[in-house]
Amino acid sequence: MFPRLVGLVVGSVQLGAGAIVVHVTSTGAPVACPGCGALGRVHGYVDRQLADLPVGGQRVLVRLRFRRLRCAQIGCARQTFREPLPEPAEPYQRRTIALTTQVGAVALLGRLR
Repeated sequence: MFPRLVGLVVGSVQLGAGAIVVHVTSTGAPVACPGCGALGRVHGYVDRQLADLPVGGQRVLVRLRFRRLRCAQIGCARQTFREPLPEPAEPYQRRTIALTTQVGAVALLGRLR
């Protein structure tokens, strides 16, 4: 149902007031520090909410939870880092790539008329 969430674990899907809310987390696999390559340990969690393409006329919100890690190597310049995700969105965006593409196509169609 949600092909853009490949590589992530869907925890729950809730039908809320006017929206389908999909709770998603990472797989929890070990992650190497991008600075030195040592394995990181969990430092905390980061939550992010994205708007996605509607399903059956319902608005869809994807709530991502991913880990913030601390490098285990003493003296590494990269002390903390976020785990890389096969994200359905560009960094810092609040919409999935699919929704952004669709909105762009509609805007372009409006200009052509």
